[in-house]
Amino acid sequence: MWIKFSGASWKVDNSGFFYSKYDIPKSYMESHKEGKADVKGKQGQETDKLSNMKIYFHKIGDKQEKDVLLFDFPKEPDAMLSAHSTHDGNYLMIVVNKGNDGKVLLYYADLTDPANKNLDQKLVVKPIVSEWIATYDYIINFGKEFYFQTDYNAQL
Repeated sequence: MWIKFSGASWKVDNSGFFYSKYDIPKSYMESHKEGKADVKGKQGQETDKLSNMKIYFHKIGDKQEKDVLLFDFPKEPDAMLSAHSTHDGNYLMIVVNKGNDGKVLLYYADLTDPANKNLDQKLVVKPIVSEWIATYDYIINFGKEFYFQTDYNAQL
């Protein structure tokens, strides 16, 4: 598992969780392709630049190899992705962050939509914020009404 800078967000029914991960580093893949064993104590110390973070769903009881890719963002390979299930379990909030300024893109997937309900393929997502203009943090939703904390147009 090549997880770095990720948390886990549980599905409301506790059947699994959403998390972000990178592909296995090239240096690790190359060393194993050549049949080399891990250098003792060195696994996890690879210095490859990690890119193309992706969001997956892990079903409890399944092996990691069966985890489902739900979302990626190839047009910003250096972006960091995070997923957060809403308190009612009906939506997955997806945050795309590419820098230290806190400005993010924000998407959501309706988990009650038949296309998304089984979590067995890439999600159909819709944008909430599609420009890098501010910080947005999901607070809560009541049905389809969402509340966010933001610094958009905030006075300093």
